[in-house]
Amino acid sequence: MCESLCASNLTDSWQRPMPAQDRRGFGNSDWNAGPASPTPAAGSARDSSTPRSTAVSWETLTGDLGALLAALDIGPFAFVAASMGCPESILTYVSSAYVRANCRAFVWIGPNMPYNIRCDACPAAPLPDIWDFLSAGLGGPGSKAFAAEQLGGVFRLDLAGNELHERVLWFYERLVCQADPVALVRMPDIFRDDLVAELKRFGDLTGVEKTPVMVLHGDSDTGMPLEASGQVIKEILPWTDLRVYENAGHGLYLTLADRVLKDIIEVVARKPGEV
Repeated sequence: MCESLCASNLTDSWQRPMPAQDRRGFGNSDWNAGPASPTPAAGSARDSSTPRSTAVSWETLTGDLGALLAALDIGPFAFVAASMGCPESILTYVSSAYVRANCRAFVWIGPNMPYNIRCDACPAAPLPDIWDFLSAGLGGPGSKAFAAEQLGGVFRLDLAGNELHERVLWFYERLVCQADPVALVRMPDIFRDDLVAELKRFGDLTGVEKTPVMVLHGDSDTGMPLEASGQVIKEILPWTDLRVYENAGHGLYLTLADRVLKDIIEVVARKPGEV
């Protein structure tokens, strides 16, 4: 959801290519596109004759992304990810030799990791009821109205200084309405996983010259609290550059776009070891 921020600035002003894939079931990507491949297989999630599979998992999503990057062969790159895209990026790094050889930095904005469900190790994480609420709301007959009602909370428009034009909100409502209904229901289930072990493995894989990591997190993010995400990432990966935005919610990439862009440019210019 932060691709418009990067595309209009990094691509145009800095002359940097910026591939931005549609996750399965969202945008122009089919839910049942077959095995991970940069070229969609025959059969579409929007074709009524296609079985409505719910078998898509982390392995499917990271396989899609890893295959796309390898097929494009873009060379050295940086991951810029928000929300659910953050765990997707790190799991792709862990599973793909091509990505490990070419990824030079990570920028995680409001990352949905490592604790997505409240547990003894992290009592600050969201209750399971929140994810059930999302699945039920997005998968129900009133999903369009549900999406419209929840977007204000994503961007914390109730706090001073957080303003978005109504047409911007409408654009994001349309993205939700465009998504495959099965994808809307399945994604909250997929993203419930505890990713502490994966973060530790990532730390081991980066070797002596640690891959630069920047985390941008709002202190008013009610969907993914700082105490369950950015602060924990900093503990697991001590070289992480954690930057906390005051009065910012989960969608700070839009409400504080200029500041976010400045931070992104800073970290992607770093070299391995410059943390």
